[in-house]
Amino acid sequence: MSYNKNKINFMQEFRNVKKCLEVIRMASCVESKTRFSSRNLINFLEIRKRSLLILMIVCLFGLISCQDKTVNCPEFEEEILKWIPYQENEEVVLYSQSQDSTITLLINGVNVTHTTHYTIGAKCGTCDDQIVINSYDDSSFQVEMYLNSNKIVGQSFRICDTYFSESNSTYSELTNFLFEDKEYDTVRVFEKNDSQGVLKKLIIAKGIGVIGVMDINNNIWSLKTNDKNKQGNAVISRVSCE
Repeated sequence: MSYNKNKINFMQEFRNVKKCLEVIRMASCVESKTRFSSRNLINFLEIRKRSLLILMIVCLFGLISCQDKTVNCPEFEEEILKWIPYQENEEVVLYSQSQDSTITLLINGVNVTHTTHYTIGAKCGTCDDQIVINSYDDSSFQVEMYLNSNKIVGQSFRICDTYFSESNSTYSELTNFLFEDKEYDTVRVFEKNDSQGVLKKLIIAKGIGVIGVMDINNNIWSLKTNDKNKQGNAVISRVSCE
């Protein structure tokens, strides 16, 4: 009995010693990993600090070098004026046979503002152009077109009391368009999405200009004289932004 008891005590002590050794080993590993993680963290922070410093230097250099840089804009493409080929003091007459009435559009002038170049950092620093026919108080006909690098970014037409634009109308560009027994190579059609104004449709032909309108009762006014490939005389003002 004494022998068995001593044997049991010995085995118990042996297991206790083994557990202690295991605890010591784990503690040693944790300490080693902690030292390793601390070194990695220090290295990471040092690398990040250097990277941020380099990025700041690059950005500062870029700002200094671009401060007075001039950007030249593309030449104004007069092809766009073929949609509104009007001359100063010209009259555009639209006639409705069903109503036996006319709508007369008076052209007081076609003015183009073209940006030739701009300085980076200037508030007006873009290659924006503007085309204007008549001011609001001049006539019952007004056109405004906004371009950036010769691409139309906005346009509006006012005829009598009705405004047509891409924001309030369904806009489409069509080819070989038949209108009032005449065919047109390329046209742009605006169909109003709201009920404001007496007109609901506007048709513009390239090389001619406005060729017709339709009112809310489906009455049509069409161009009385149809001169294809008209030549306008727009005044182009060249400006810069510095």
